[in-house]
Amino acid sequence: YTELLPNEANPQDTFAEISRMAGRYEEALKHYHLSLKIDPTFHESQLGLGDTYALMGDEAKAREEYAVAIQEGTKIQAILWALQSAATYVREGNLSGADEAFEEVAKQAHAEDFGNIEAEAFRSMALYQKDVSKALQLLDKAETILHEKHKVPQGLLDEEMAAVLRTRVERAIQNENMALAAASLKFLQGMAEANSDGIVQSHYSGAAGAVLVAQGKYEDAIVQLEEDSDNPFSMRLLFQAYQKTGNQQAMERVAQKLSKFNEPLIEQAVVVLPFRKIRAASPTAGPQHREWAMEW
Repeated sequence: YTELLPNEANPQDTFAEISRMAGRYEEALKHYHLSLKIDPTFHESQLGLGDTYALMGDEAKAREEYAVAIQEGTKIQAILWALQSAATYVREGNLSGADEAFEEVAKQAHAEDFGNIEAEAFRSMALYQKDVSKALQLLDKAETILHEKHKVPQGLLDEEMAAVLRTRVERAIQNENMALAAASLKFLQGMAEANSDGIVQSHYSGAAGAVLVAQGKYEDAIVQLEEDSDNPFSMRLLFQAYQKTGNQQAMERVAQKLSKFNEPLIEQAVVVLPFRKIRAASPTAGPQHREWAMEW
């Protein structure tokens, strides 16, 4: 593709993205720079530089590159890309910095009436809070925002509502509040039954699988979680469920997939990085992994 169209930026950007997803970060940086050399206004490649440095662990450099992309993007792009920049603080373990960054994103989204993104900022904060009560308060705030009237399409609001409910289920389980988990799952089930949106369906499957794992119903959980097998939270639960059922081959398959998840999302910071550390701590364990602790 790049050889056939040597004077176009998009092939280079695609090459860079594929390289980043495969964990070949230096190759990704090379092709993002080539894309920008061909077309300095190809802002997605500028974003890609930030994404790549974020995954490499150079979060300060990532924020520098994100800042350039944010200045060049549209209003909606700038706010969405600011979410990815905010996640860099979580990778650093600077949770207070992350709170400030996500709150700023929420403020900007509110000013532009992007209710789904405003809610996503608060939901993102709920994912890494060590205090579960604070996390639940943030999710309540996100839900309140989504119930308000906004200019964005209802479908986008529904997708974010499903994500909020799914997160509430998971955090309630982590706090051993099964009553709240069940109530949230029931509401989400109603959404899924009334809405054929694939994202809503996936969030329901992930949440249902989480409840089933908590109940020790691992075979049933696997059926649900496989419907959401590209989400790091579901992958983590699949690892646990396969471990409990003794399916070591499937367990290792999921572990490899989760370890190689190279998307610059908040889920990568919250789930994938801790998982990699656990695997690195037991390099000779092979498929005989110790029990997966539900750490946040």
